[in-house]
Amino acid sequence: MSGENKTKEDDAMKKTMRFLSVSALALAGAVMIGCTKEEGVLDETPQQPASKTVTLTTTVSLGDGTTRALNADGEKSFAEGEQIAVIYKDNNGDTQKAVSDPLPVGTSGQTATFTVTIDDPDPSETVTYIYPAAMAKADGTPNFDALASQDGTLATLASDLDYCSNSGEWVGDALPSLTLENQLAICAFTVKKEEGNTDITGSITSLTVKESENTYTITRTAAAGPIYVAMKPVNNGDIEFVTAEGTDVYTRLVNNKTLQAGHLYPLGVKVKFNSRLTPLTFEAKAVNSTVTFSHGAGNMEYSIDGTTWTNCPSETSITLANIGDKVVFRGNNTSLGTSKNFTGTGQCYLYGNVMSLLFAETFPTETALPANSNSTFESLFMNNVTIYSHSYKTLSLPAETLVQSCYANMFMNCSNLTTAPDLPAVTPALYCYNNMFTYCTSLNRIRCYLDPNGSYQYTPNWLWGVSSSGTFIKKTGTTWISGAQYGIPDGWTVIEE
Repeated sequence: MSGENKTKEDDAMKKTMRFLSVSALALAGAVMIGCTKEEGVLDETPQQPASKTVTLTTTVSLGDGTTRALNADGEKSFAEGEQIAVIYKDNNGDTQKAVSDPLPVGTSGQTATFTVTIDDPDPSETVTYIYPAAMAKADGTPNFDALASQDGTLATLASDLDYCSNSGEWVGDALPSLTLENQLAICAFTVKKEEGNTDITGSITSLTVKESENTYTITRTAAAGPIYVAMKPVNNGDIEFVTAEGTDVYTRLVNNKTLQAGHLYPLGVKVKFNSRLTPLTFEAKAVNSTVTFSHGAGNMEYSIDGTTWTNCPSETSITLANIGDKVVFRGNNTSLGTSKNFTGTGQCYLYGNVMSLLFAETFPTETALPANSNSTFESLFMNNVTIYSHSYKTLSLPAETLVQSCYANMFMNCSNLTTAPDLPAVTPALYCYNNMFTYCTSLNRIRCYLDPNGSYQYTPNWLWGVSSSGTFIKKTGTTWISGAQYGIPDGWTVIEE
């Protein structure tokens, strides 16, 4: 997130939420003798004969505003069905929680009267109000666990999650008058792609916000934004965003961010495509393109939406009727078989994490190829002239631990690839890059951290027949042979990093 965006958030875009206020509470019901506890309290032992149950009403005021439970300016008002929790001590010294009756149909505005039944209270102890009642656990502590899963809507946030609280002393036999204080920061997120500054808020179906030990997962139906999220306050913390637009995953890390309780923050987040988190994907660049996968793996699936998965037999062909249609692949395999190959017709962008073919669920964090899986991805895309490099959606080969011939012939004759996937492995394996990009005639960029130490046994012919000029990014201190047959092509610019 740019410094300019941060300034806007901290200044012009902050809107203070109006706090709740509670007026004096009056005893409305007669004192009754009874043994029955309110459902959900901690102490389930029978009451002593001297116990009493009282019914109280509390009038709570919110001040001026609209008739919505929480509007886009952060102004709160009450709505029918809402409840408040009262946390108190009984005469046994046990903490109890009482939940008010739901507000009646037609309730709106900034003032409402709650009716609550309290069992055997001790007026000498402090009492606490929590609103809405869903944010109170049975033991009287705030239910922050409820924040873990949200739907991104203002209505749900207002009715169930917008946690306000305060504590005070009884006034004789009457509950105290308190001003409730908002304990959370409310964020209204809009999401844009860094590439092209395209707003994707209306099309994303999930958003995960991580800060320290707190994770908020928003699952939603694609709809117009913003996406509302209730969060615990943040003080100079780092916040990570992970969002999905269909099967594509985007991320952003924002450093040193402060979000104060009682504020509504309209925040724009620019996210970047993350190939590590996206399964291996083919995206149609032309109408009626086909993708055919021949393999010997025992466990393979494909999906066109990332939600519904279909078994992928040893010979599977998928037609992508429209430009932008996608198919993704995943599986749990130690081997893809000795003969495996993606072919097709038409034109498709190729991107995402190739490890999804081996580790269906854990592929984003996998960095080692299965042991004894020689030739793991050998010839996987060989002779496939239908695949293209996307302008910003990259192909990920994240393995840092290699095996013999793991990438041999992988992209041989893929003449429309212009950019190679990054190759982060430093320690080579025998023939690991053998003929990997041979006759990729359009290839003009590669980042490779391998240290072949001047040897030819790891990379024979690996860049033979690529573009006559290009950029080769290598790890500082590594030793390469000159020339495309075993090392860095002549005519290419070498950059160390």
